[in-house]
Amino acid sequence: MNKKYLLILVTTLLIGISLGIAYEKFLSNYVQEQLERIFSKSEPELVGYQGTAKIEAIRAYLFYDHMGTISGDMLAKKDITLWNTIIGEGDAGSPSDSTFVIVEISGRDISATRHAKVNIVVTNSSGKQIANVTRGFSIYDNFRKSYIPLVIPDTGCGHVTVSAKLVGKGFDPSSIAQTIPFECGE
Repeated sequence: MNKKYLLILVTTLLIGISLGIAYEKFLSNYVQEQLERIFSKSEPELVGYQGTAKIEAIRAYLFYDHMGTISGDMLAKKDITLWNTIIGEGDAGSPSDSTFVIVEISGRDISATRHAKVNIVVTNSSGKQIANVTRGFSIYDNFRKSYIPLVIPDTGCGHVTVSAKLVGKGFDPSSIAQTIPFECGE
């Protein structure tokens, strides 16, 4: 092999190794700096980031226990008639005495380990509380929503109000309430 080509090969290898070492050193320092920046954040700053969560909607579906199916979202319909739902009259289409509720929450990078919770309270037409549930939730990068389910038994003969509120350190008290207009009579 020619000395000239050998010298070019050795020089190229030395330059490549030097650049590789410099790049690795830079990349290693950069990664270390980024990790320190991320993990040095104080707890309030991380929790405050969760404050972007918002309750988007409450959806309510009749549960047809004799068929094991559910209706469409009753709250999406403007002029729904839920008269004598327990025997299938009005817009019920079939007898129902349970309601399946879903609370939709949107946000980003919210971890249940950071105490992200939603409180769902259900009251009947006389104002008596018939359910009070607090559930944790998480929302990760690829998913921008979380859906919290609740089954309310013994519904269909009197208005039911479902209220949902975000609770936990660092959250704005975002809340929403919807009334399901059940009625009964002769």
